Amino acid sequence: MSETCKICKKELPSRQALNGHVRNTHDMSFVWYRFKYEKHFNECPTCNKKLDFKLVDARFRPGIQNIHCSDKCSLLGKTRGYEYFMLKYDMSKKEALQASADLTRYQFKDASPNQIGYWLNKGFSKKEARQKVSQSQDKLSEKSFIARYGEKEGARLYQEHCRRCSDRTSGKSNPRYGVTLSDKQKSKISETLKASYELHEFKESYVQRYYRGTTFATVSASEQEFSRALKKHGIEFVVQFPLVVDEEFREQDKKNINKIAYVYDFKIATHNVLIEFHGDYIHANPKFFTEDMYINYYGGRLKAKYKWLKDAYKKQYAKSKGYKVVTVWEHMNYDKAARLIKSYLEKLDENAKDQKHKAGKRSC
Repeated sequence: MSETCKICKKELPSRQALNGHVRNTHDMSFVWYRFKYEKHFNECPTCNKKLDFKLVDARFRPGIQNIHCSDKCSLLGKTRGYEYFMLKYDMSKKEALQASADLTRYQFKDASPNQIGYWLNKGFSKKEARQKVSQSQDKLSEKSFIARYGEKEGARLYQEHCRRCSDRTSGKSNPRYGVTLSDKQKSKISETLKASYELHEFKESYVQRYYRGTTFATVSASEQEFSRALKKHGIEFVVQFPLVVDEEFREQDKKNINKIAYVYDFKIATHNVLIEFHGDYIHANPKFFTEDMYINYYGGRLKAKYKWLKDAYKKQYAKSKGYKVVTVWEHMNYDKAARLIKSYLEKLDENAKDQKHKAGKRSC
């Protein structure tokens, strides 16, 4: 990218060449040149206050785009982080955290060609958008490299590409590689995270993002088979239904202090009824396990009685929120279980009608 010297109007091939030209021809430092001739180096871009050269000289770094008059203006100029909203709009910390989270979601939503929304916004149909995403992702596959460069060269270039990607994320090319945070920085990050977790709205958005309708909400083959039985009997349901854990429940039992949400396998769409589908092994079915037997649990070992306790807390929380919980075990006959659930829902409807009828009689 060519640069023009603002003193003698000479065209130079790059910023580096301009640096050398200013030093050798005009006998001035590059910092002083930028301070004198570039507006964003002699004026604060946030408040338009004139800058002092000593401040510019002290804050100048190679590649820096602009310099602010104070840390406050620097925060406001970045337009991210809860401090920006607190300073700019005089918000409370709670309001600022929510505003910052909303801004982040807005900035990154449908911003990449690897997202379907990106192509839908450009006027493509849903089918075409999926094809575009597939094509975009396929450009960096091993097959694509081999098709472009031949078998040997393509395989070599693909391996080199993988190595570079790995190096950028966790190797020496990562700008944070080898960086150690001070105790003050760690404390600030910890306080921000704790404050975020106290926001019910933050937890709601977290749950919606990571549980409902995403790959994080995995459904086993047995659950899929059971869901087909429910559909067969005309029972409408929602898969992976989350309930955000409130502060009171967390305080009652310190074991749930870090629990953000409980996710239930199925929720009946027409009733406040939740279905928990329990695998015989992972939930330590009492038919096959005694309380002191162990199960392999997320990379460790857990006694059956403690797994039962975890499941009991989960059911207790749902009941405290007005839901009824039905448990279906993996070894059961799914068609029979679906029939029983349907008859249970019909009984609930009958009871609701009777109560309405009685309430109407009393009012008369």
